[in-house]
Amino acid sequence: MIYIKKNIKVGIDELSISIVPVYPDNQTVDWCRDALCLIDEFENSTGLKALYGSIEYSLTNFPRYNQTYEFQTANSIIIAYNDFKKNMGIIFHFGAKAWNQYVSDYLNLTGQEMNPSKLLLLINTGENYKIRLSRIDFTADYFNYAINLNELYTDINNGKITLQLYGGGNKKRKTTAFLKESHLQTFYIGSSKAGTTSRMRVYDKKAEQIEQQGFRMKEAVDCESWTRFEVVFRRDYAHQITEILRSKEFNEKQLQNLVVNKILEKYKLVNTETGEVLNISADLEKLLDESVLKFSKPSPRDNDLGSSLKHQLNNSGLMPLFYKVDKLWGTDILYMLFLGLFVWYKKNYKPNKDAKIWIRKHRRTTKINCIEQLFVDVSREDVKKATDYFGEFGSSDYENNHHLDALCHFLQENER
Repeated sequence: MIYIKKNIKVGIDELSISIVPVYPDNQTVDWCRDALCLIDEFENSTGLKALYGSIEYSLTNFPRYNQTYEFQTANSIIIAYNDFKKNMGIIFHFGAKAWNQYVSDYLNLTGQEMNPSKLLLLINTGENYKIRLSRIDFTADYFNYAINLNELYTDINNGKITLQLYGGGNKKRKTTAFLKESHLQTFYIGSSKAGTTSRMRVYDKKAEQIEQQGFRMKEAVDCESWTRFEVVFRRDYAHQITEILRSKEFNEKQLQNLVVNKILEKYKLVNTETGEVLNISADLEKLLDESVLKFSKPSPRDNDLGSSLKHQLNNSGLMPLFYKVDKLWGTDILYMLFLGLFVWYKKNYKPNKDAKIWIRKHRRTTKINCIEQLFVDVSREDVKKATDYFGEFGSSDYENNHHLDALCHFLQENER
């Protein structure tokens, strides 16, 4: 029986989880052994081993990884690592069919719902590993909307339809179309270049499922039309979504809110001339439930202050530098390093154009909360102690200190 009522369903298509080791400097490790132990822990904690048995070595190619494993009874769940590059960590990839099957099988096994939030919280890696999504696909399926893909693509491509940016303003994005027998079935919004944090695919899901006899073919046969809007979030954007999903265990409605929120944050379609939001996006926005947690909408570009701070703390090598200086010369010289960096910044740093534009754009709206949250473990007593320590030097003391002079000279000579 074919149903003709309009309906929108949102969900998760596929996802990849990355677990990267954080080893102390100069520690001798057996990465292959550690990787296999971590994989075994992942299988057990997530119920994968109970559902699908043990993994087996696979010849499936996963880019940049040379050791690949799969479950014999579960297609499209790929586990991989590179035995020469431990900093790449381990990747756990769920294809669309595999994720759908895993959610169903986990419910049957445990009587509990499974979603990306629960999965991330089930993985207990401890302090020696970082866990985050490297990719997650959010989908919005439009049933019986009779969307003409050719017209939609043409209007976006010629600028009649643009993307409304969060916070105001419109943006035209690069589009790419793929034809089959002169009929447009798929187009993309956004760049395919390496480093891209998000890209949308719009395609005829009904045709795809019928042609490939996919696992959702019955839904395809039972509707008049089915158009999918699928957004792939990668890298920094996927990392931000990880933080949200690991903040608490999400229920189904909260997860729906997140999916809708993030799709609209990047890909809300509006009429360029009138500014009116297209029904495609307006109807999707109606799925947001005001009674549950609402999510903020920071874009990776607009949120780069918080991202930069976190990068400096966790990934830049700044903390290992402090550790080395502290262990080699002690706390006094470490404080001198802080002072030297500050003096060099005040005397020599010249902001580039991007930094000036960011300040003009965000001076009024940027909150201090993003900084306070990074230092949530620092007490007022710690701050006072550090302030008192700096005060002991005084301007006349540290300006004449030979350690500080040497450091400033080094920084000046190596300015780039």
